[in-house]
Amino acid sequence: NTVDKDGFRAANLHIKARAQIDNQQSIGIVTRANQSANEYDSCYDTNYARFDSCDDQSRSSAARLDWHYGSDNAEQEFALAHYQNQHDRFLAADLAKNESLSGASDEAQYFGHYQFNPQVGASLGLTGKRETFVQKLLAGNYHADEARESYGVFSEWLIHPTEEFSYSLGARWDGSADFGSHTSYRVAGAYVMATSGPELKWRAATSTGFRLPSFYEIYFNNHSDYASSDAQKQFTDENSRSVEAGLDASWQSLTLSATLFSTTIEDEIFYDALNYSG
Repeated sequence: NTVDKDGFRAANLHIKARAQIDNQQSIGIVTRANQSANEYDSCYDTNYARFDSCDDQSRSSAARLDWHYGSDNAEQEFALAHYQNQHDRFLAADLAKNESLSGASDEAQYFGHYQFNPQVGASLGLTGKRETFVQKLLAGNYHADEARESYGVFSEWLIHPTEEFSYSLGARWDGSADFGSHTSYRVAGAYVMATSGPELKWRAATSTGFRLPSFYEIYFNNHSDYASSDAQKQFTDENSRSVEAGLDASWQSLTLSATLFSTTIEDEIFYDALNYSG
């Protein structure tokens, strides 16, 4: 055990503003900045020498600008977002920097919802993102530098044919330069039944999804000195399938819900914490 005092300090700035152009349009901005430092014990250099006066320093900033339009039967929003962070690690306050991590992302989004009539509504979305990642391990002379772009288009139809029954149909297409394209879907339905006691809502849904490996996961296995020789070098994206069914019982001041669900993930990406192999 060590007797030194480990501390943490942080400073945060958050600004949010919205200007109303007219009765239907507005422009908003959200920005935040964070800076922190953290002292801790029991860290190791590349030669597995232990230090008990380690120091992490982090900085991050984010900003989002959006235009919003709303009318009786339509909602639209276009947004631009930027995020970046920097994380530096020191083995001790009087030693040189040991590791540096930085990342950034820029994204443009459009979302619109249109209500054609009381029974039918539809949503449409477009998105494009560019991500960058830089990692440096100064002690091991290691450097990873990567960027990738991804795009997405999605739509969902919300249909309410009767007062008791409603359902939705949704689909999304995503494309990336590294892992190709993916199409995912979601189908859901609900039926509300009035009884002499509580109101009962039966619901069910099924969907598919995917997750791309992060930059850190890819470069840890391919370039880190800590990954074992048999760590996977070529990643594939995760794919998932989900199904669920549920029942909600609602009284005047109480609601009880029960949901049965199952999710299957193929090609799951996880860290091998038992063998520390990546």
